[in-house]
Amino acid sequence: MIKSRRYLGKVLIVLDDVDCPKKLRFFADSPDWFGGGSIIILTTRNKHCLNVNKAYSSYEAKGLAKSKALELFSWNAFKQHHPIENYVDLCNRVLHHAKGLPLALVVLGSSLFQRDEEYWESTLDRLKTIPLDDIQKVFQVSYNGLDDRCKKVFLDIVCFFKDCGEKIVTKILEGCRFHPKTELNELDEKCLISILDGFIRMHDSLQEMGWAIVREKYPKNPGKWSRLWEYEDIESVLTTNMGTENIEGMFLNMSNTAEPIKLHVEAFKNMNRLRLLKVGPYMVRLSQDFELPSRELTYLEWSGYNLESMPSNFHAYNLVELHLRFSRVRRLWEGNMDARMLKILYLSHSEQMVDISSISSAPKLEFLLLEGCK
Repeated sequence: MIKSRRYLGKVLIVLDDVDCPKKLRFFADSPDWFGGGSIIILTTRNKHCLNVNKAYSSYEAKGLAKSKALELFSWNAFKQHHPIENYVDLCNRVLHHAKGLPLALVVLGSSLFQRDEEYWESTLDRLKTIPLDDIQKVFQVSYNGLDDRCKKVFLDIVCFFKDCGEKIVTKILEGCRFHPKTELNELDEKCLISILDGFIRMHDSLQEMGWAIVREKYPKNPGKWSRLWEYEDIESVLTTNMGTENIEGMFLNMSNTAEPIKLHVEAFKNMNRLRLLKVGPYMVRLSQDFELPSRELTYLEWSGYNLESMPSNFHAYNLVELHLRFSRVRRLWEGNMDARMLKILYLSHSEQMVDISSISSAPKLEFLLLEGCK
């Protein structure tokens, strides 16, 4: 597209976090596409991206000089440009592990804000066990300082809610019996997330750390992870019935290459703590005797759900949001079912829907969408 326009003006183009050469070829395959004096700047963690054109030169970003690193760390640890008395030596020891990396300085500094010297020493003891080149483990020191509820919310964001709207995520987390305003504020203060323009943002390095935490205990057995987000892992777990009660969340998003997964009747049988489930359009084919037994299910989004109602052993007691767009449901469920927590119900374009009397069991229902239903 850019090449076809032959833009000959003088331009400045900045491409942040380019992860594959294809993206650079699309935007700026050759300097000849632009007028003389044009500048193209890109950041990447993949040096192979720079091999698109020999005319491009590279520069490896260096860590901050010690004085600048100390200043950035101090602004986060003390809210001033220099360390307070008695903390200078402690600061220098932290800088040794941060290696001048701005994100590490911000995260570690924020986690040590208003902490006493004993807490600093404890943090440094943990940092001593981490190889200097393993920056993700440095970030994990800050994660380890969170309480259990904040850790759960952090991992939910890592696996499912990065770049999502704060209001939407808050509703879902409230349904999971968290106090998201408290947890999100804590994560923001620790610089593990940022909330900008109503959206939850997170640095890629922190997301990668979170993924590593989820995989840590059972790196080759996704059925024992707490959260699943990659198509290959979800397919493996569901088609081999390897799911366990460890699994709390599963988001199966659309994939251009993925084939629909054919589920065994008992694919979800052992997932008794499943609380978050999202299935992209037509990603799964269900048999009539399909089972979904978790009593903890809080958020369920299943686009293209192909059965006439929810399974007979379905529990809606803790369900806060139910999304069944483009489904084949004729009714939500057979008989009466306690859905006292249900607040949001999307049934748009479910053209075979003939009975919505089930909503009488949802006294807290706030939003019902029936667009495209006959």
